[in-house]
Amino acid sequence: MGSPVKVVALVLVVSVGALVGYQIVVSAQSQRTINAQQSTSPPPGAVFVEYEPEGIVSSVASARRREQREEIASYYEGLWVPDAGWEHEVVDVTPESLGTAVRMFTATGGITGGYYTVAVFPTLDQPVKKGDRVRYQGEIKRVEVLPTPGVPTQRILLHNCRLISVTRM
Repeated sequence: MGSPVKVVALVLVVSVGALVGYQIVVSAQSQRTINAQQSTSPPPGAVFVEYEPEGIVSSVASARRREQREEIASYYEGLWVPDAGWEHEVVDVTPESLGTAVRMFTATGGITGGYYTVAVFPTLDQPVKKGDRVRYQGEIKRVEVLPTPGVPTQRILLHNCRLISVTRM
């Protein structure tokens, strides 16, 4: 074994190294938390959609050809739901790679049949479960017609969502 001075020096070096390593990990974790919180608000200069979800799915469903539907749907991609948010009843909640996916279904009459709204939340600040009514905001990632037999079903997929309110039913 070495002299007591060398042992104390070695313990000091190891302790300082552990402290520095701990600070790096804590700093990285808090930065990820800050980034997740920032990603749930519209960025400066964000463009907001002017229509409710029913208007969006109706405009996409009214196109006769697939190419027309895709062109209309692409118009909405990247637009943000206004600050007041959209409100729907939750039918399913599942963990996903980008956060928590909250699925909502709304039945409609006419050619649209109904539509799903899937909102992906990087973080949820309160629990959400089937049957709750949620008000939320997010960025429209995709609008699509799902290949279902019979009456068509649309889906609006939103990312970077933030939860505005939850009403327990």
